[in-house]
Amino acid sequence: MPNREEHTVLGAFAGGSVSLISALMHDPDDLAGAMVELLGGVVFGSVFANAPDAIEPSTRGPNHRALAHSATAGAVVVASGAKLAPELVSSLRMRSAALRAHSRNWALWHRFLAGGVVGSHVGFVSHLLADARTDKGLPLLGKVQ
Repeated sequence: MPNREEHTVLGAFAGGSVSLISALMHDPDDLAGAMVELLGGVVFGSVFANAPDAIEPSTRGPNHRALAHSATAGAVVVASGAKLAPELVSSLRMRSAALRAHSRNWALWHRFLAGGVVGSHVGFVSHLLADARTDKGLPLLGKVQ
C-alpha cells in the first residue's frame, strides 16, 4: 500500500509534469513561465496527493477507503478539472501577462498559481490511481457506514 511519502513524490512528479506540459502547450517560447508553472504543479500536486488521506485518515489501514478514496471522487475531480481548470488557468496566465510590466513578483505568483490549479487536480487523482493498484483497490461509491 502506498504511504504518505510515496503519494507525495508521485503527486509532485505527476502535478509538475502535467503543469509543465500545459504551460508549454500554451506558449512554447516562454520557458521561464513554464518553469514557474512547473514549480506550482510540483507544490500543489504534492499537497493534494495527500488530500484523500487527510479527508479519510488511514487509522484502520487500507479499510479506511470511503468516498474520498472512490472512483466517484476521481471522476468528480477529473470532470471539475476538465470543466473549470482551463478557464481558471487561462485567466491566471492573462493576469500574469498584464502584471508583468508593473510587478514581476505578482506576475510570477499568478503563473505559479496556474501551475498549482493543474497540479492540484493531477495530484489528487495520482493518489487514487496509486491506491487502485493495491489489493484493496478503490470502491465505486465509497463505503456506507
